[in-house]
Amino acid sequence: MADNETSINDSTSKRNYRSRPLPVFGNDAKHNEKATLEQMLANPYSYYEANGPNVYRGAKHHDLEGKVNNMDECAQQKKFLDQGQETGDLKQKIPVIEQEKHDLKIELEISNEELQKVKQEKHDLEIELETSNEELQKVKQENHDIKEQLVCAQVEDDLQVIDDSISRQIAAGPEPYLSNAVMPY
Repeated sequence: MADNETSINDSTSKRNYRSRPLPVFGNDAKHNEKATLEQMLANPYSYYEANGPNVYRGAKHHDLEGKVNNMDECAQQKKFLDQGQETGDLKQKIPVIEQEKHDLKIELEISNEELQKVKQEKHDLEIELETSNEELQKVKQENHDIKEQLVCAQVEDDLQVIDDSISRQIAAGPEPYLSNAVMPY
């Protein structure tokens, strides 16, 4: 009898399972959605028992898929928005960077021109220094020549004075002390 009761209960449960309507997923879905959700939230286990595992699993799986897809879409949208924001920021920075690059090129050109001017001034100063050194050497040589001429002139003057003195002495004749002197021979 126990076997008969079990078989009767099994057949009754199968019959009850088949006799219950499945949730509506069509035109009436909006109408029945609230009641179905309330029933699922109130007692998910009884909803599972009443509607069968496939329906519950399918609905749950569908909900999870929707959530996952929604999360994926949100992540993709956020990624695109972030990339768009970064791209927008970069696009805004590009003109600033280009302007800075242009300004730096101008500064570099000005610095190069100033460097060329300084190099030219240095070259000119080196030439002036060489010229000044040559002129200084010339002045030193002239100074040396003048000193030699002065020394020669002084010597000539001294010689002239000596010649004049000798000529006067010769013209004046012998000195008196020399004329009175006795010659040894």
